[in-house]
Amino acid sequence: MDQIAVIGSNTIANEKTKQIAYELGAEIAKNNLVLVCGGKDGVMKYAAKGAKENKGITVGILPEDSFSFANEFIDIKIPTGMGYGRNILVIKSADVIIALEGSKGTLSEMAHASNENKFLIVLRGTGGICDYVSNHEFKFLDVKVVETPKEAVREALNFIQSKN
Repeated sequence: MDQIAVIGSNTIANEKTKQIAYELGAEIAKNNLVLVCGGKDGVMKYAAKGAKENKGITVGILPEDSFSFANEFIDIKIPTGMGYGRNILVIKSADVIIALEGSKGTLSEMAHASNENKFLIVLRGTGGICDYVSNHEFKFLDVKVVETPKEAVREALNFIQSKN
């Protein structure tokens, strides 16, 4: 099964972004993709909830060294004890990266995605660094900006199919 990493803030600023994260997780599951994330709260929790409620598989790569830090919607918990250093593991574990909201941690994951030549999708209108990136051109950051979770997953699937 192909794996999609969902990256974003561990604290969500508004209900709209919670709903978008949930819908994204649901779309990932409905398309038989595995959701990989940091396993914590915020974007990660709501995306994992959407996936689980649609019979999907979720993987959480945790910054702490204990399984107990994972949110309740994570099936496979990978405690690392690496703090933000685990961000590279999230990126390397996925075929495509989809970003929502976020700040410094999300930005570091975007940079890792770029360095690893991963296909990076940003959902416009979710806030934080994602809105900044979606409204500015970065010559060094190859990013596909989309408007909806369905569009994000469709772009991810198109990319995965083009690689096979």
